[in-house]
Amino acid sequence: PLTSDGIVNEFGLDVTWSPTPNNTLSGTYNPDFSQIEIDGAQLNVNTNFALYFPEKRPFFLDSADFFDTPSRLVYTRNIADPDYGLRATGRQGEQTYGVFGAVDSQTNILRPGFDRSRIYTLPGESTDLVGTYRYGFGKSSNVGTLITSRSADNYSSVLASIDGTWQGESNTLIAQWMSSTTDDALGYKPSTFTGNAYVLNYTYRDREKTFRLITNSFDPGFRADMGFIGQVDVRKYIVAGAYRWYPTENFFNEIEVYSDWDMTQQISVDRELERELEASVSAKGKMQSYIE
Repeated sequence: PLTSDGIVNEFGLDVTWSPTPNNTLSGTYNPDFSQIEIDGAQLNVNTNFALYFPEKRPFFLDSADFFDTPSRLVYTRNIADPDYGLRATGRQGEQTYGVFGAVDSQTNILRPGFDRSRIYTLPGESTDLVGTYRYGFGKSSNVGTLITSRSADNYSSVLASIDGTWQGESNTLIAQWMSSTTDDALGYKPSTFTGNAYVLNYTYRDREKTFRLITNSFDPGFRADMGFIGQVDVRKYIVAGAYRWYPTENFFNEIEVYSDWDMTQQISVDRELERELEASVSAKGKMQSYIE
């Protein structure tokens, strides 16, 4: 039967202060996330990798772009039930910075692999820290660094990253290098996990043509426990290209031919996991029609 325990009082507080227009300090104590909309449904049957859910909580959404990098190294959904948190973000000319910390009453860990990933929960609370700095130059180019730290009883994980984006009129180059050290508390390995990772992405695009070269590598011991990197022990290569036509007197006003080749290797045993070549033709036309 339904029973009542009477009225339960629980105190919570959110504070935001902007000492200058470009600098903001925020704090939360015992935040109430009960009014957040539920997550969209995702199929979790016969899936090898943990599902990604976007952040919807206001405290973590504010200034979230300050902590973005080419790889998902900050995934605040890992902070499941914070007791309190602090965040400072700011901008000064071409420079931006951001730091935040939280004490979480539970510790969720994404355990990655080359063919699967799962989320586990450690007993006890954890302390989570993130810091970032970025310098912009040119019209849309920048270089930045990010450091994350997560710690609990018999567990700690530290990650450092540096990345940069250079963008010209038709060319874009994105590069990132990452390194991590993790003392595991799940009993998978008696020694420390260590590993490096990198991402390289070059794109040329004009009105008619697109060409792209992508390669990335994640060592078997690489961990991003404050982020969402579900696959490690893999190295990937992708080559892609497209060409577009713009007929002026046809039903279709844009036609594109696209093709890409990619290969995935497992690093630890030096074997090929996948090789794929694919191509497609697509067209956009009148009355917002599209065919592929």
